[in-house]
Amino acid sequence: MKRFLIFVFVHLLVFLILIAHQVRAEDDEWYINDFGNYIVAAVPGEVVHGDKLRFVIKKTNCNKLSLMFSFLSYKNPKRLPSLQGRKVPFRINGSKTLLLAKILLVKLAFGNNSYFVMFVTPESYSIDEMSAAIMKEYRSNNKFSIELGKVEEFNPEDYFDIYYNNWILDKYPEKISEARGMCEGKVLQS
Repeated sequence: MKRFLIFVFVHLLVFLILIAHQVRAEDDEWYINDFGNYIVAAVPGEVVHGDKLRFVIKKTNCNKLSLMFSFLSYKNPKRLPSLQGRKVPFRINGSKTLLLAKILLVKLAFGNNSYFVMFVTPESYSIDEMSAAIMKEYRSNNKFSIELGKVEEFNPEDYFDIYYNNWILDKYPEKISEARGMCEGKVLQS
């Protein structure tokens, strides 16, 4: 009987490990979508899965790229809508240099219990230059993280319960090439 229980336990453990591995592999998947006027390549976050890092290519210029990211917040729902349109600081991989992102959208989510907040860089950049910089930063730290920065006019702790996230960008080069190809009409959406 004892052998039988060990046999069942080992098989159950192996089964669960395989299932858990499969779920994790799917969690890291990219999404590339054609939204008519632009192509978006997105990857889910590691800290909060729903917080996506998005790379946007407008079809008017397939050689330019904008960065978008989102954070979900359950904190301070009455004050969050006032952020829409503001520029707020953020940093990549803990850098001391603060960059600016515009808050593009603040939208109620999950039964009006939280807000989805979408950020965008104010400019588009050369895909080749931005991709080289992103991958250099990613490879030097083996991560790509964004954290909202604190300045006198803005304290992210006043608005967000979690104001940072990490993304896995191992597949970035191939996915951004696929997105650019879709923009140029060379690759069909998968």
